[in-house]
Amino acid sequence: MCNLGEGIREQAVQETQQKTWLQAVLNLMKSLKLSAEEAINALAIPEEERQTLLERIDKELAVR
Repeated sequence: MCNLGEGIREQAVQETQQKTWLQAVLNLMKSLKLSAEEAINALAIPEEERQTLLERIDKELAVR
């Protein structure tokens, strides 16, 4: 059972990190007129997180 709780906690931490990065990228895009790629590079977001983040950015911008 301990591993299940740890897994859920890790998932929650990762989701929170993704939301934070998403907001930071969107802020840079808006305030500094950067592309999503430029903003992601400026924030030095890890390579393994970039594709997921780009997909979330696309979804967020489609809603607006």
